[in-house]
Amino acid sequence: YMDFLYSTYKRDKFRTRIEQGKEKGTVEIYISHRGMEQVPTTKIDNNTPAAFAWALMPPDPNLEAEMLARLMVKFGASQEKAKTDIVAATTANPQTERARVVTENEQSRLIVDDSFDRAWRRVGLALDRVGFTVTDRNRAEGIYYVRYADPESDVSKAKNEGFFSNLAFWRSKTEVVPENYQVNVASVNATQSAVLVVAEKAPAQNTDIERILNILKDQLK
Repeated sequence: YMDFLYSTYKRDKFRTRIEQGKEKGTVEIYISHRGMEQVPTTKIDNNTPAAFAWALMPPDPNLEAEMLARLMVKFGASQEKAKTDIVAATTANPQTERARVVTENEQSRLIVDDSFDRAWRRVGLALDRVGFTVTDRNRAEGIYYVRYADPESDVSKAKNEGFFSNLAFWRSKTEVVPENYQVNVASVNATQSAVLVVAEKAPAQNTDIERILNILKDQLK
């Protein structure tokens, strides 16, 4: 029973990314959240859980906003200003569908209703949230160089691992080798941008490209 009594049933992980700002002498700081929780996998009499496994949780924008506010306070902002700025940033845009996958000439891409600067920031945050490893980036050309492996494979492996493995559930346990991709962000016009995914080595299957685009769309919509 130690598998589910050793600690709480949820884990939160935050990633902080720092990029050179658009204005000279400034930097931009991004914080993304990923979480996992224990879910029952088998039950005994009276529906009492008998075994648990770690499962991914959706990113929590409220936790990201809270961590950003705390960071602003550490950098000298008052708690009132930090709270006001975070609220203004998170409510500045209406909650409408703003991203969609389109296919033209057998090539799929993601259309985002944002200017290039905003789309670049949001795509970077989406990559962090869903578990891509950003190995390099070129903002001038709008390219993120990433490695990606399906995070669900970690969960499926974790079901059969013990107490000490669960303590390090952030560490990759999958034997699947991550693939290298380029995520290209380009301006379409003043209010729209396009996101294109390209495999760095052998051409990727269309299903793989569309799957990655749909993962990003879920974060950008």
